[in-house]
Amino acid sequence: MNRLVMKHIFFSSISLLSLLFLLLLEACADSETLSLPAPDEEEGSGVYVSISVAAADSRGTQSRAIGSPKPGEYGDGPQPGTGDENKVYDLNVFFFQTTDGKGINTSDTAADIELVSVFFDNLTPEPSGTITRYLTPPTEVDALRVGETYEILVVANAGNKTISNITNLADLRDACVTQAIEDTDGLCFLMASAGSGIDKIEILAGNSQNNPSIVTVNVERLAARVDYLINSSYEPVQSPDDKVVITEATLVNKHETSPYVFKRVSENVQNLEPVIYLGDEKVADDGIASNYVLDAQTIAMNNRIYLLQFDGIMNVTPSPWLSITADGKYHTLDYTEENVVTVQYVEESMSKYCTGVVFKARYTPDGMKEGTSFYSYAGKIYEKLSDVETAMGGNIHLDGNNYSTYGVSYYKDGICYYTYWIRHADDGNPNVISPMEYAIVRNNLYQLKVNSISGIGGDKPETVSDINIRVYVCDWEETIEGSITWD
Repeated sequence: MNRLVMKHIFFSSISLLSLLFLLLLEACADSETLSLPAPDEEEGSGVYVSISVAAADSRGTQSRAIGSPKPGEYGDGPQPGTGDENKVYDLNVFFFQTTDGKGINTSDTAADIELVSVFFDNLTPEPSGTITRYLTPPTEVDALRVGETYEILVVANAGNKTISNITNLADLRDACVTQAIEDTDGLCFLMASAGSGIDKIEILAGNSQNNPSIVTVNVERLAARVDYLINSSYEPVQSPDDKVVITEATLVNKHETSPYVFKRVSENVQNLEPVIYLGDEKVADDGIASNYVLDAQTIAMNNRIYLLQFDGIMNVTPSPWLSITADGKYHTLDYTEENVVTVQYVEESMSKYCTGVVFKARYTPDGMKEGTSFYSYAGKIYEKLSDVETAMGGNIHLDGNNYSTYGVSYYKDGICYYTYWIRHADDGNPNVISPMEYAIVRNNLYQLKVNSISGIGGDKPETVSDINIRVYVCDWEETIEGSITWD
């Protein structure tokens, strides 16, 4: 048989097979039990990942330098967050690769590093030891490849409107948000990757929906918390027969200017730029802070905006004052954003730049009824204005408009004020202001314990008050393991 005949028979066989196949398809068209398999690509051939996240710090605590508050990244140790402060409602997760492995601090051109972003909003809380971690479901991310390792940055509770639109590392690490706390249906704290910012996930062979690649990430809040502890009453050191009861308090100079999503620090106190992303606060051998944490306006001080300024505290509606609970326990006074100013500005004016707490108190002099109005002049207290005029020689008429001219203070209903500028890092020298001494830093918990009161406060909020406050600055973690109970 020649080649031509063989070729003809071969094609005839193909035609016959094709015809039989078409007849088979037609016969099966009416059948409900037979279906063709879907192509492989429709079955899902991507990589699956799952993220476990919590407001916790796996680095542990370290003792730092002198005094309290202790300077440095770990301050006075950890304290737990509670309730809404720890909740993670959603996650924006960003995957990227750098050649030097330095994560957000890569020396590569960050604008050239593309991000793969995934948004999760159905996280499952899972208790893990002393903390609760939030786990995303296994999610397919087709842009990731088996055999590759990716660096990860996460942003929690930001929703999917703004952050998720960022496409390169440069824009992500310089991103700002409108505010650090949402207060609509309960408090919601914006959080972002903590630590060095080089959490990594390796995509291994055998990856599947039932065997996803998992990475554990710790996040920190962009806000800080201020707590207080007071006694039911105080006996002033200068006049132990008098009595002081603290009734209300408010936080002043609350910074309110679009915070950076990711923490940043300077290399040292002389050069604030270039910045180090997700860096640590450093302490020199002498126990003094040796770099700055940088908020969004540390460098451009003229852009600072404060929600409640010190010089307007008495004329704010609605009232900013919070009623005080005196039961020997710490209570939350307020939350605020980072507020870090350099030494030169702190020395210029604490009342203009530094975050502080003002305590309103009722002062009762010995022999007077609580709530009685009185006057103070030359270190002495008078119940009647005429007695003050007599003490001044009887030649001066006081009418309320000239009190300050003659050094007279009037305490209506016995109300006085004690102001304290919150300290972040002790330098061991009360006569010198050092870097980071007066600062508010994200994810720190500032615990203010009023130990004693020296004398009467001002008849209006003052920049200096006779009050002794012990301050502890704690890393605001979720874990209660190793937390501190202060004396």
